[in-house]
Amino acid sequence: HETYVVYSGGDDVTAVARFDKAVEFAIDLRESFRRWTLNRVTMSAGMFNFSGDKPIRYAIERGEKYLHMSKEFKSNGSEKDAVTIFDTALPWNELSKQNEVARAINEYIVGCKHISRGFPYFLNSLNDYNPYVDRIDRGTLIKVPDPYLYYYLARNWKDQKDNHKMDDFMKKILNESIFKYIKVAASLSALYNKM
Repeated sequence: HETYVVYSGGDDVTAVARFDKAVEFAIDLRESFRRWTLNRVTMSAGMFNFSGDKPIRYAIERGEKYLHMSKEFKSNGSEKDAVTIFDTALPWNELSKQNEVARAINEYIVGCKHISRGFPYFLNSLNDYNPYVDRIDRGTLIKVPDPYLYYYLARNWKDQKDNHKMDDFMKKILNESIFKYIKVAASLSALYNKM
């Protein structure tokens, strides 16, 4: 995985890699751990993306903060079995889905050039209106992301003849299980675009 393991001892692992390799490494490590423990033991992780001009100590401290967020995460009655990345705690299986969505978004940007490179940043801004994230908004109108996404894509989709592809793409993103953690897919996609 082109990953450098900085520390491994007991039940702790600290590794450094380029972001895409780190995501693949984490997903594979979790899957191997799940098989090895016959899915009887949970695994929590914190993943922090940082630039090379920061000391590794900084990244490890942020990763520890994210690890604690993962240990506090609960989903479907399951505790601790989560990963935190981009300030977002999510179940392990969702990380794989978000990575797939990020790669699909990147394909629409770089491969067939249907949408602009600014799309991941737009998606990140839509996360503020995410109806699937638990939060209390007193006296605030909670907006639904669907019309914003449709408007953005209708105005910025480069091949208007392929509207069915745009509709399919929008439905995939607005699927509850995907959109709930869209910040992860959007952030990964933005990083993929910089490669």
